[in-house]
Amino acid sequence: DHRISVRMLESRSGILAGRLAAPGGLYLDLGLIVLTSLTDLNMARMYLLGEFYQFAFLTLTISWYSTMHEVPAWLSLRREIEASLRQGYYTDALAKMRNTERSVEGLVDMLLAIYFLPLAVVSVSAFYQGLFSILISLRGIVVFLRERDRLRGY
Repeated sequence: DHRISVRMLESRSGILAGRLAAPGGLYLDLGLIVLTSLTDLNMARMYLLGEFYQFAFLTLTISWYSTMHEVPAWLSLRREIEASLRQGYYTDALAKMRNTERSVEGLVDMLLAIYFLPLAVVSVSAFYQGLFSILISLRGIVVFLRERDRLRGY
């Protein structure tokens, strides 16, 4: 007779007591998704200002693609949050939204920002904006891979 005690998702403390998400929980994850989208738009703006139109187009295309996949979750966000808190883990729509932002989009955005950063440094502010975008993307990728590996038992 073995008992396993697992604290489930709370709005501020994380999912499964931090085992499947960073401490901070649902609201932190949603805030980081919004922040990631804003940094993507800012990087596209910087690409346009630097006349790197191909990078701007690629960044905006990837962001648009991800946003279109996330629209159902955003349209029913309150219901998805309530259902996630009630059941103790993310709904499929919220999990898909998190994974979309963290996987392919995060990787491509990070690689573009790393490549572009030396070209974009026209001011100290531009450098820190690019660096911040890289760090946000890197965090998302690391969390995505960590969660994936934990679910696979590594």
